[in-house]
Amino acid sequence: IIGSKEGEHLTLQLPSIFQSSIVNQKNESLISQLSIIEQVIYKSTIEINEFSKIKYCAIFGNNFAITCNYWDNSFRVKQIQNTEKLIQIINQHKNRVLCSYITKNGTLVTGGADAIVLVWQTNIKVNQPIAIKPTFILRGHSRPVIAVAASVELDLIVSASEDGKMIFHSLSNGKFIRYEWHPQFQAITHLIIIDSEPLIVTCSSDADLKNSKLVIFDVNGKLLNQKEIKDQNITNMLTTTDAKWIITSGKDLIVWHIKTLE
Repeated sequence: IIGSKEGEHLTLQLPSIFQSSIVNQKNESLISQLSIIEQVIYKSTIEINEFSKIKYCAIFGNNFAITCNYWDNSFRVKQIQNTEKLIQIINQHKNRVLCSYITKNGTLVTGGADAIVLVWQTNIKVNQPIAIKPTFILRGHSRPVIAVAASVELDLIVSASEDGKMIFHSLSNGKFIRYEWHPQFQAITHLIIIDSEPLIVTCSSDADLKNSKLVIFDVNGKLLNQKEIKDQNITNMLTTTDAKWIITSGKDLIVWHIKTLE
């Protein structure tokens, strides 16, 4: 998707299989296009107490989607290139799987209502692309984990729970690094790790889901900036490929500068 702000072009990071079909809808506004993305693959985890919707959380290999929030505590792998075909069902969490993230090298991270984070290896060349057993089991949360992100370059996994706690683990060996709290102890519904800065961007909402907040930390957990967003229930958050801008969607589509949040 190409948008603009102050004369600059913004290129969103999207799975390649969706780029052509979305960009070609020339009559759609940028907001409508982002809504299409949400309907297809980027499902929000903001409704943390509602277990009625299946959520598409991550894609990999340009052909597989991870879906979660099933009654049997599984997450599932579906083929999506030509048809939505069920490939694999994995049951290792002890409660509903609420979020997932897949890295550039194919490592999958899942978080669940069991307050556990699991790390998995993937292989798109075999019939069942997700390993049956997780590589690491990461603990430390006491509330449901509703957002995860990871970075190969920084050797980092960040997980966030509905009580506002963020836990940092090593991606390569699963070792605990540190934990931090959201400044207002709000549920962190979205996480982005910016490798190039490096920064961690979080999005949270208040209890009645009427207002949202963006908070930026460095990778050591130091609070750098925060921005309260009135009358906006943020349902998604993406970055531009140059890592200069954050795009949030809710009632409005808003583009924020990564450093100033203006």
